[in-house]
Amino acid sequence: MTSDYIGIDFGTSNCAVATWIKGKPTLITVDENSNNPYKIRSAIYLTNDQSGAVSNNAQSNQKTLNDMLNSGEILFGEEGFNAFLLTPEEGRYVNSPKNFLGAKIPKRLLDNFETLVVRFLTYLKQCAEKQMGLSIEKTVIARPVNYHSTMGELGNQQAESLMLRVSQ
Repeated sequence: MTSDYIGIDFGTSNCAVATWIKGKPTLITVDENSNNPYKIRSAIYLTNDQSGAVSNNAQSNQKTLNDMLNSGEILFGEEGFNAFLLTPEEGRYVNSPKNFLGAKIPKRLLDNFETLVVRFLTYLKQCAEKQMGLSIEKTVIARPVNYHSTMGELGNQQAESLMLRVSQ
């Protein structure tokens, strides 16, 4: 029997997904570009929209990041990392997005990281649905004892709250 749930290890360096099939744990292929397809580098590369705008102005950069989140292409894992190495000027690279979840950063940036985490977790869920051939209804997401944080326990609470929102 195939289950309709998965477990996600949303790690700082790598992520993995597993499910229970025929009475045993089964890893999900999450990165076909990796030497180990059952783990994916915790990396995201957002490509610029058609304008290719680059600026040193914080407000312009925020607008460009929002545009990339809304209309640019998002590449995950080795694909994203390799695209960044080939064309670093054509997008934004985020390594270990989990590191930012407990950080004291402006709300608008935290909202962007929330969107990135939603996209990454959605990608992982889609990998499982493709391999399993069914819709996933439930997900268990592992959490660390303490998130990387500049705010101590408040950072843990912020990160846990964000992860609860994105998992819904």
